[in-house]
Amino acid sequence: MNVKGLNKLIKRIEKAEKDVERKISKEIESTTLIARNTAIENAPKDKGQLRQGINFKKLRNTAFQLFSQMHYTLPQEFGTGSKIDVPTDIPESLRQAGLKFKFSKFGASNPRSITPKLFMTKAYREAKQRLETNLPKILNERR
Repeated sequence: MNVKGLNKLIKRIEKAEKDVERKISKEIESTTLIARNTAIENAPKDKGQLRQGINFKKLRNTAFQLFSQMHYTLPQEFGTGSKIDVPTDIPESLRQAGLKFKFSKFGASNPRSITPKLFMTKAYREAKQRLETNLPKILNERR
């Protein structure tokens, strides 16, 4: 069976898919940049090293990772001693790192209690909300 214009239609569909993927990637990247800036803005100031160590990288076309390079990010993020707080609504990998830290000798048993700053958590929550709002709009543009 031969359908007139089928190849042209397939090419249009493929182009539309690439266009949507490009828009999604751009939205995720810009949201991650905003999240990085939010984390930097809310991170403890002190000497500025923690803030300078916050960045993001592209893992795949639609996957970006926000991270901090400083070894003391976890105690600043989640606190120490009796003040330690590991939220439940954060990505599992970050939550596991927080729980591992909590039960380390530097976490809950630390006699010097540091109040949690949750600067990365705040950035994550805002980015998640933005993506939950904007991604459906991109997907619905073509309908």
